Amino acid sequence: MRKRIRSDSIKRVLSNIYTVRADFIYSKYKDSVPIYFYKGLEIDDSELNNALIGNYYATETKNTDSARYYLDKALDMLEEEEYWTVRRGVVYSFYGHYLYQEERLDEASAYYEKAAEILLKTNRVNKLPFIYSDIIQISTLLKDHQKEEEYKYKRRAVHDSLIVATTNATDIALNDAILEIDGYKEKRFPQKLVALLMSGLVLVLAIGFIRKRKNTNPGSEGEDIPVVKDASDSQLAEIVKLAKEGSPEFLVHFNEYYPQFSKKLYKINPDLSDYSITFCALIWLGYSSKEIAQMISIQYRSVQTQKSRIRKKLNIDSNTDLGKFFREL
Repeated sequence: MRKRIRSDSIKRVLSNIYTVRADFIYSKYKDSVPIYFYKGLEIDDSELNNALIGNYYATETKNTDSARYYLDKALDMLEEEEYWTVRRGVVYSFYGHYLYQEERLDEASAYYEKAAEILLKTNRVNKLPFIYSDIIQISTLLKDHQKEEEYKYKRRAVHDSLIVATTNATDIALNDAILEIDGYKEKRFPQKLVALLMSGLVLVLAIGFIRKRKNTNPGSEGEDIPVVKDASDSQLAEIVKLAKEGSPEFLVHFNEYYPQFSKKLYKINPDLSDYSITFCALIWLGYSSKEIAQMISIQYRSVQTQKSRIRKKLNIDSNTDLGKFFREL
């Protein structure tokens, strides 16, 4: 089929279908994700597809050499592109995440800030809460309290303005693909091919919608049920409410209810930040990674990254369940 498809735009559409499929299986079948990313790259050797692979290596496998190779390649390809594009914003956000993983905090913050500026100007604000959250975390680590407060304000403003926060770059690519298909109709590409592509995209969207609806329902298959979900204790119920709202007051109330929790964690590592303690408290409450991502406005992949960092900071081996570890403190 690829021999007959010469249009770069149609190749990009087909490639997008593979990246959407990769996103669909990401939470349950991580090992299969790169298969689809590479299929997309084979069809369309673009800056975004290279960045998606680089981000996977940086986030999931900690293979820094491969991550750097694909992300650097993506940056090189952007040199020939217009500056103010959504794709540049997405690639910069991935590169910022890679630098954050490498603990190159100043550089990471600079790329995140450039990504945020581009995505704001191109009116793709759905990704901004997650980028702002990472900038806040970095600012906390760098003790830059002015920037920390600045981006907390920006995150609240963007979060309040969003009706639906779409969280990943492949959603952006899918939107672009739909627009491109509309353009194909005007150019009178073969109707059967257009219909086939549209049917595939509609099917992917429908499955994705069902999946997202399922993930928002308490007790979905494969999810942990919070240990305090039905708390009768009024103080604990208020803590749960603040957690679900992503309130900055959550940790204050949690420490009042369970003052020994933070103290015991500080005994293990006195350099833990409030953000790390908050993260540990949410795990103690029994929330799943997806729920935590929604509560503190970060990406699911970032939650997995934070869990890895907490294990490292607290010397918890990979075979130990974090929730059980915290509840047994």
